[in-house]
Amino acid sequence: VSISGIIQRLGNSDWVRQGMKFLGHTDEQCPFCQQDLPHDFEKELAEYFDETFEADSKAVSALRNNYYQAAEDLLIQARALLALDCAELDKEKLSPEIQSLEAVILVNKGRMDNKFASPSTEVGLEGLADIHAGIVSIVNAANAKITEHNRLVASFTAEQSKLTDEVWRY
Repeated sequence: VSISGIIQRLGNSDWVRQGMKFLGHTDEQCPFCQQDLPHDFEKELAEYFDETFEADSKAVSALRNNYYQAAEDLLIQARALLALDCAELDKEKLSPEIQSLEAVILVNKGRMDNKFASPSTEVGLEGLADIHAGIVSIVNAANAKITEHNRLVASFTAEQSKLTDEVWRY
C-alpha cells in the first residue's frame, strides 16, 4: 500500500489507526489537517490495517490475557505458600521474595497494557528467574528440614535407643 511507507517511517500506525474512526465524519477532508484526501485514501488505510494487522492485534490481546491469568495463578500459589502453617518455612525470607514477585508482575502488566494500547511499540518484560530461584531455595531448605524431621520420626525407636546409649556413655 502506498501509504504504508510513510506510516512505517514515522512509526505512527497507532495514531493513524485511532484517527481512522474520524474519517467517516469528514467530507473527504483529513480530520487532522483539513486538507483534501487523496482519491483512494480510505481504501489504502483499510488495506494497511488488513486482516494480518487484526490477527496480530488479537494475538497480542490473547497473550496479554494469558499472562494475566498465569500471573494471577502464580500469585495465588505464592500467597498460599506464605499462609501455610509450617514452622520450617522461613517466612521472613519468603515474604520479600513474594513482594518482589508482585512488583515485577505489576510492572509487566503495565507494559502489556501499553503494548495493547499501542501495538506498534516494542515492549520487553521483566524476568522472574531470580525471584523464582530465591523462592525455590527457601522452599528447598524447608523441605530438607521436613525430610530430616520425618526421618527422625520414622526411626523414632532407633534414635531413642541411640540417644539413651549416648547418655549412658556420657
